[in-house]
Amino acid sequence: DPEILGMTTAMSQQLDRLSQLIEDLLWFSKDLPLEKRIPVPLYPLLCDVAEELSVMADEKGITIHITKTDSFVLGQDNLLERVFYNLLENAVKYSPSQTQVVVTVRPMRDSVSVQIADQGEGIPESCRESVFEPFFRVDKSRRRAIGGSGLGLAVCKKILDRHHARISIMPNHPSGSIFEIVFPS
Repeated sequence: DPEILGMTTAMSQQLDRLSQLIEDLLWFSKDLPLEKRIPVPLYPLLCDVAEELSVMADEKGITIHITKTDSFVLGQDNLLERVFYNLLENAVKYSPSQTQVVVTVRPMRDSVSVQIADQGEGIPESCRESVFEPFFRVDKSRRRAIGGSGLGLAVCKKILDRHHARISIMPNHPSGSIFEIVFPS
């Protein structure tokens, strides 16, 4: 019966959304102490995350380009993987089809900068700090259509604070956003 099938599919999607929300809430409420900091090489970590997202990216014809680098940061690899997963997943979700997401790592004198640039709609200047607050949404209708808990960027910020790293958003010309994370080196 197509009606029952439709209901089961809708219920299954709601369950997925709910379990994602619970997982994000657990992440957010955890105190996430940094166990011990180890050197985490960025290039292999970013490549692993891009690989995990390759099906979603391929469906939209989006290529994820990562600059090869020997840079590493001190921290906890599983937490940093969560940060880059959230940021790259958002970049793919909110980018139009047939575009590029570009990840650039720049070692500087006393820090390492990681930039994730997309060609999406961009984030209005007035929202660029609020997006890191739990449950904040730039555009409620669009975000509901795409799904998500509204906690992803808040989780990123919380993990990055623990790594003494700063995250900020800049416009990507002509369209899109650049999320920049600066880690102390």
